[in-house]
Amino acid sequence: MTPESSIALLPIYLEPIFDTVVEPLVILSNEQRVLAANRSFYRNFAVAKEETEGRLIYELGNGQWNIPELRIGLEQIIHQHRTLDSFEVHHVFETIGEKIMRLNGRLIEHEKERIPLILLAIEDITERAKAFEQLKESEAKYHKFVEEISSIIIGFTPEGRITFFNHWAVSFPSWRIHETSPHSRTEKRN
Repeated sequence: MTPESSIALLPIYLEPIFDTVVEPLVILSNEQRVLAANRSFYRNFAVAKEETEGRLIYELGNGQWNIPELRIGLEQIIHQHRTLDSFEVHHVFETIGEKIMRLNGRLIEHEKERIPLILLAIEDITERAKAFEQLKESEAKYHKFVEEISSIIIGFTPEGRITFFNHWAVSFPSWRIHETSPHSRTEKRN
């Protein structure tokens, strides 16, 4: 098989590749109409192919995709020939609830046709973002506890470097914490 014949077969392979990608993908016209979406998009956003293709993305799900941040991002792709990289959108959908999505979008222009299309990849980061917020809250509670407890608390790495300490450790008379920095060393006073 020659490289030219392989390229001629490429459209045959594109649809299965498109549908194999786990991340929701959408191909939009320059008018922002949905030309195609992969199975992940339909599954993750609980929409049907018949209700999606040919419609403006903003009309999907009874207007649930009429998201100002999405509109701004798509306009930048079309009119300014920019890309969307890790563009974060928070939205509450009627059918699937709150979602935090990271969008990546590119303008695709065919050399001969000159009809621009938009490839939009949508990563659902809702669970990751919620877990990160819970971790931050937990760390804040931990640091508050460490500061409020009336005992000396000093954290060390296996190599003996200080990772944290509370105010009681600084005031303890027989230890000196150099520069009172979380990464400084302790020395016993003589």
